[in-house]
Amino acid sequence: MKFKVAALDVTAAVVHTDQNGTFAFRAEPLRNYELTVEMAGFKTSVKTINVGTDKEFNAGDIIMLVGDPSIADWVMDNGIPLESSARLTIQGIDGTTATVAVPDLSKLPQKTVKVTDHGTSVTFEGVLLMDVLNKVDLPLGEKFHSTGASYYLTATSKDGYEAVFAWAELDSTFTNKSAYVVTKRNGKPLSDKDGPFELLVPGEKMSARWVRQVTALKIRQAN
Repeated sequence: MKFKVAALDVTAAVVHTDQNGTFAFRAEPLRNYELTVEMAGFKTSVKTINVGTDKEFNAGDIIMLVGDPSIADWVMDNGIPLESSARLTIQGIDGTTATVAVPDLSKLPQKTVKVTDHGTSVTFEGVLLMDVLNKVDLPLGEKFHSTGASYYLTATSKDGYEAVFAWAELDSTFTNKSAYVVTKRNGKPLSDKDGPFELLVPGEKMSARWVRQVTALKIRQAN
C-alpha cells in the first residue's frame, strides 16, 4: 500500500507501509496534511490528518473501496469478504501475463471436486487449472512438439511457499490428470488461511502441492 503525504501543494513524502500498516514521514508539528492512499485494485482514498506535537500519530481507519465496479458488485452479491477480490497473476511464455479475480473464475466452466483432506471428505468448487492458464500463451501445439516437456509451472502462495509442476503433468497431450483452482469448500468461500484461491491436485498421496492462498502461476522453461 502506498501513501502520499502533502502539506498544501508540496509533496512531503511518498511512503509504503509495512505489513502492520505502519508508515513514517518527516513533518512539521501542528500542521494539517493531506493523506492520499493508493493500492492496486482499489479506488484512491484521500483524507486530512493533523500532526500534533508527538512523534507518532494514528491516521485512523482508512476505508478502501474496490476499484472495479463489477468486482465490487459481485463481492457484495455473494457475501464474500473484501479480501476475496484479490488477484491471481498468471505469467505465460513470450512475456504474456494476465490477472484474474474470483468473479472472473465464475465465468469459466465450473467443476466440483470431491477429495479427502486430512482424513475428512471435502467438496471443492472451482475451475480447471488449464482453463485459467489459457488466458496466456502456453507451450502447446506442433511448435512445441519437441520442447514442450522442457517447460514447468511454479505456483506461489501469499507466504512465499512454492510448488513446481512439470508441464507434462498438466498438458492433456501428455496426461489425463487434472488440477484445479478452487474458491469454495463445502459450499462456502475459502477461509482467509486458504483463499481466496487454492490450487488443488487430486490423486496425489500427499497434499504438498495443494497451494493455499495461491497468488501467482508462472510458466518457465528449464535451462
